[in-house]
Amino acid sequence: MIVLTNISLTPNATLGRMIFDFSATAYEVAENTLENLDSLGIINIGEFNTSEVEDTEVVIGQLDGIYTTSGSSIDLYALIKQ
Repeated sequence: MIVLTNISLTPNATLGRMIFDFSATAYEVAENTLENLDSLGIINIGEFNTSEVEDTEVVIGQLDGIYTTSGSSIDLYALIKQ
């Protein structure tokens, strides 16, 4: 992450448009990590937790959830019909 100081915008009048010459001094102040972005208040990363999917939902013939098998196959068509 960098900090810009001594920022200067000078209009370039010879072109007759809104074009500026830009100059600044840049200083590197920290590494670009989520922890640094959070500690400086640039972003809020919130809190991480782990959770397991317990419930399933059937919506218009679609089946939502995580299904694991222990060697045998799952009949998804039968689950969708339910």
